[in-house]
Amino acid sequence: MSQPRITARIERTEDDVVHTYELDGVVYDSLEKLQAALDGVDAAPTDVPEATAQ
Repeated sequence: MSQPRITARIERTEDDVVHTYELDGVVYDSLEKLQAALDGVDAAPTDVPEATAQ
């Protein structure tokens, strides 16, 4: 079985740092949700807005 492809993104906004994780085209907003998806548990993906140009 091949390893899943996971992409982590860290974006700095004016007020915060946003971490998101993508697995097979689905975006998660926490490592816990990503781990649940990897474990086969239904985890609600996150609807992450596109980063705005600064």
